[in-house]
Amino acid sequence: MMKQLILILIGLLVFGSNVKAQNTSFYIIIEDHDYIPKITGIEKETGKLLLSTNIAELQAIIDKYTIIDFKQAFPTAYSKFLQRTYLFECDDPGLGEELILKFSSKMSHLSYLEDIKLMYVPNDYGLVISQGNLDLIRAKEAFDLHMNLSKNPIAIVDNYFDTSHEDLWFSGILGPNTPIYTPPQNFHGTAVAGAAAAVSDNGVGLASVAYRTPIYGCTNTSDNDILLLAQAGYRVINCSWGRSYNYYPIPDSLFWEIRNTWNAVVICSAGNGGQYPTRQEYPASYSSNVSVTSVGHSSTNTDLHEQIPGDPSLY
Repeated sequence: MMKQLILILIGLLVFGSNVKAQNTSFYIIIEDHDYIPKITGIEKETGKLLLSTNIAELQAIIDKYTIIDFKQAFPTAYSKFLQRTYLFECDDPGLGEELILKFSSKMSHLSYLEDIKLMYVPNDYGLVISQGNLDLIRAKEAFDLHMNLSKNPIAIVDNYFDTSHEDLWFSGILGPNTPIYTPPQNFHGTAVAGAAAAVSDNGVGLASVAYRTPIYGCTNTSDNDILLLAQAGYRVINCSWGRSYNYYPIPDSLFWEIRNTWNAVVICSAGNGGQYPTRQEYPASYSSNVSVTSVGHSSTNTDLHEQIPGDPSLY
């Protein structure tokens, strides 16, 4: 299993682009149980949740906003810190700011959920191509050791998986699995699955670092789904996407629990520089996760990670 894990970690493709925007979502710690609103209904016309609380000042703030979702963020978490974390989805980020300002002794650790940025998918999906990435990590020297090891499914959290693809072996799919016909995101999950665990030695498509490892695809990209995968027993969870350039303590605590309580390794994309090439990418930069970048060759056969070979400022 350790050899399988090492091969998976060093072989996954990672890159960057954006997905659709959503309503504002944020985590917040509610320290006092009396300050947890109760859901009493939903407006059919608008989808607005009706929340009720005995705290008059809190009720006045809640009524100002269109709240789409409110729930305990990580109900199966072990730590009390995460158990006290609640998720709001609403039409305006001002709700979180106002709650923190008015109830600083009752609510804390406001953490916004920024839109996930899927990582670049190669334009040669499904073709027989030169696999310099495997040459760089000397995969050929490891296949003899790896091919006969027992294979435990790896979980890949992404957008769409082609379950009928002749070069992929899926053990299951969690969440909606509908193609997004907006290149290059449309088959991002399938491309990542192929890089991680395409069926090897079958004369079709590509070889992969995980050889013939089954894949459990998850198209739900919430942080809680990653926790649930770890709790379900998946020890390798791949997230080839970035969410934010900002550090937040709540997801940091979550990924710490995933690694140290549930014994799972989360592999995340470090990105290819993107809009802010000198800033840290999250969740890759949380210390509990493994941050992975891509590799390539320059014209002089120097191994590198640069958008333009020879210009290290663009990486």
